Amino acid sequence: MTIAENIAFGLKIKGKSQNYINDKIRYALKLVNLEGFENRTPASLSGGQQQRIAIARAIVNEPKVLLLDEPLGALDLKLRQDMQYELIRLKNELGITFIYVTHDQEEALTMSDTIVVMNQGYIQQVGTPEDIYNEPKNAFVADFIGDSNILSATMVHDRLVNILGANFPCVDEGFGQKKPVDAVIRPEDIDLVKPEDGIIRGVVTHVIFKGVHYEMEVMANNYEWLVHSTDMFPVGAEVGLRVDPFDIQIMKNQNLKMRRRQELKSRKLLSGPYLFWAASFIIIPLLMILYYGLTDKNGNFTLMNLAQITTQENLKALGLALLLSFVSTLICLILAYPLAMILSEKNVNQTSFIVLIFILPMWMNFLLRTLAWQNLLEKTVSSIWFCAFSIFRSLR
Repeated sequence: MTIAENIAFGLKIKGKSQNYINDKIRYALKLVNLEGFENRTPASLSGGQQQRIAIARAIVNEPKVLLLDEPLGALDLKLRQDMQYELIRLKNELGITFIYVTHDQEEALTMSDTIVVMNQGYIQQVGTPEDIYNEPKNAFVADFIGDSNILSATMVHDRLVNILGANFPCVDEGFGQKKPVDAVIRPEDIDLVKPEDGIIRGVVTHVIFKGVHYEMEVMANNYEWLVHSTDMFPVGAEVGLRVDPFDIQIMKNQNLKMRRRQELKSRKLLSGPYLFWAASFIIIPLLMILYYGLTDKNGNFTLMNLAQITTQENLKALGLALLLSFVSTLICLILAYPLAMILSEKNVNQTSFIVLIFILPMWMNFLLRTLAWQNLLEKTVSSIWFCAFSIFRSLR
């Protein structure tokens, strides 16, 4: 199959004329800078040229949205960078939407107008490349997009955060006082100065030359800081670390979020047995009472059963039931207020304790009814066996 036949595959399926197909092939090859390659085979092309042919095959069909799933993953670094510029040019010339799936952070920042960061199927943040990089919403986004120093910190008060025992001025507000937070500082935002001029002091432990900058690791306050700087400090040099307040990004503590999610899952698990109990011994029995109360022996609708409530015997039983309900409710209210005061003052696991308070009486109620049924059934079964034995003796 030639390159022309490869590009024309979709158009032939649509039943387009040969003249239309030829015009589209020439147009697509011109867009990807491969004019004159029509009669060559894909196997004779380089990796980058093959990727261009795949894109040409897609754009000849004039899609409104073009999905590109890791299109440059198999290419070397230089070719990948060249193809990034080619794709940007194509997007601008064609005027169609590109949905570009990639795990390469540099590609995402270079090629996108809008970035959607996802983790395990959930959207973490949506924004421009600048917003995603400079204002990450959580630690995952900060770590995924570019290098970061992500530190557990304490918000002393508005515009002041304590990181590794040192107070850093910042510009964030609304996190409360002495609240655990996450602080994100990009390596290029850390200034290495004289030890006495820094907020904290450290020692350079590693230095790597990256071409446009030096990548250094600085051990300070028992944490290894990643620093990018055009100035090189040798290994073993004592330095001071200083960060501009606008370059410190404060976020809600990720560990706290995880604990809250686990608590919600635990609550859902605890509610499962209660819902089963409620359905089995409250909802279903009430529905059965409603059914038998409004039907006769043959299953036909009737109100005669309700009329029986007005008899003296039933009214007496109803009055006694209401009296017992009122008394038990009053006792519960009298006990509830002191118990609430005790719970508020004692440092106990309130969730599990309150669940126990509610569930235990229900279990006791169920156990009492079970024992009552057991006694009734024991007498009934004994009577049945006695009758059966008597009949058997009479037959003999």
